[in-house]
Amino acid sequence: MGSSHSPQRQAHNYEGCLPVPVLESTIDAYFEHCHNQPYSFFHEANFRQKYSDGTIPDHLLFAILANAVRFSTESFFGDKIFDFAVAFANQSWKSIVSTCFAANQSADLHTVQTVTLLSIFDFTAGRSRHGSAWVKIGMAVRIAQDLKLMLGQRTHIPHCVQEEHRRVFWSIYLLDRLVSCGRGRPPAILDASCQLQLPLDETKWRDGLWEKTLTLEEASDRALVNNSTHGPFARVIMIAQILGRTAQYMLQECNFRNRYPPWEATSDFAATESDLLLLETRFQMRLPLKQEIGRHLFDTDSMDQAIVGPIIFSRALFHLCYCILHHPFLLRKRIRSCQMSVPPSFLVRTFASGRQHANSLARHIHNARELGCYVQASFYGYCAVVSGSIAGLDAHATDKETRNEALHSLKESIAFLEDLSRHWANACLLLTALKTFVENSYKFRFLSEDSIVDPGLGAEDEDLLWSLVDYSTMSNASPAQPTEHSDTHLQLNTSTSWYELFSSADWGDIDVLDHDFPIGVDEVEEDRSTVTAIHQYGS
Repeated sequence: MGSSHSPQRQAHNYEGCLPVPVLESTIDAYFEHCHNQPYSFFHEANFRQKYSDGTIPDHLLFAILANAVRFSTESFFGDKIFDFAVAFANQSWKSIVSTCFAANQSADLHTVQTVTLLSIFDFTAGRSRHGSAWVKIGMAVRIAQDLKLMLGQRTHIPHCVQEEHRRVFWSIYLLDRLVSCGRGRPPAILDASCQLQLPLDETKWRDGLWEKTLTLEEASDRALVNNSTHGPFARVIMIAQILGRTAQYMLQECNFRNRYPPWEATSDFAATESDLLLLETRFQMRLPLKQEIGRHLFDTDSMDQAIVGPIIFSRALFHLCYCILHHPFLLRKRIRSCQMSVPPSFLVRTFASGRQHANSLARHIHNARELGCYVQASFYGYCAVVSGSIAGLDAHATDKETRNEALHSLKESIAFLEDLSRHWANACLLLTALKTFVENSYKFRFLSEDSIVDPGLGAEDEDLLWSLVDYSTMSNASPAQPTEHSDTHLQLNTSTSWYELFSSADWGDIDVLDHDFPIGVDEVEEDRSTVTAIHQYGS
């Protein structure tokens, strides 16, 4: 959907930073590449009308620019895209602190949207900004709760605006679940507090229509779920709920003292598997992707990325849940905590399932891109590392077919991360983590073997394996140092820790960025036969 500049529009600070055509093309890039990928913050037509009227606050426009400029093709930005991104993010935070927080003004929906967008930017920007991201996510949650967005009782406003309020909350919920895929990162939003209905179908929202959908609690009721349909974004939320439970069970170390071992029918492990099987049937996860996309498109001559995006993402989350639940490292750690003898057949079944979904996840990302779908969200990088770490273990399998399929999946995951690194700083870190593991994966091959014998791991090796499943750890790693072969750099401002968020320090102008952050990564020394095979496979 295009946009035009209105000469009657009020003057704003952001208009002095960019020529108006560049500003508006960057907004276009946001709605093409970021909307529903996977977060859904705005009703596009209403947003563009507000922009034309000059009623979008500076802090929100700067936050949008910070997230969207990475996808811009404007020559205006040249090779300074990441410089601009950081400057926009800094200016957005400076603006919201001075106009909202410092002035003690009441927060509104724009405040929530801005803080959430900035937390996404910071979480994916590497070590220099990662600490502040966790605090900003918490702020977004509390502001949303203060506005009672989790209740959804806003019948006095138009239907499309009601849905925007709901989608902002569900986007925060989704972010909360994604960033909680790590140790010591409990989710901030309780499922029981989410009393609003799930999102509408995208086309109904665009047309200003309304229909009653289930709440998250109702959608989890097996007696009701088979009598209802869910739009693609609602599916994302439902699977994100299971991802949150999976992460708490397998990644949160405080939950390792569960009294039921995972092979017991009454365990959280078995309950999570059962819910995933239910969604597999309900959402027809085994339907070919091309056919699934076709069912949700009204204009088959062009692909509507805002509709397709949640379909791709929900399927990726589905496979990711299985990968985390059946990851050999995490599962053996869970079994160790039970201090009970594990049935050999349980290991055979779960390792086979983890292997299947790891390969399916890598194949899903590859197929979606082949079909022309945008697979550019930063969280896909985490998906690629988790599935790649399972493939890395299976690359040493004695069975030739298993080994070759794992090598193929690894190649696809590494190639995807290399491409994703063009847009996201943390994708560089994720790529480094996976390549480091590939170099050393021969040491850990026993983890994916069916033997019940578990020799255990040293502290250093365990830290390496945690870095492949802990989203926060891998996004907060120290940046790789540039080498003589690395000449492309992200320009990031390594300015603050979280407790400096509300200081009055000058955040700087767009052309004042002091520190370099490498977008490239060092090539690992390929002295292992498996690593060599990865690069030679299929040649």
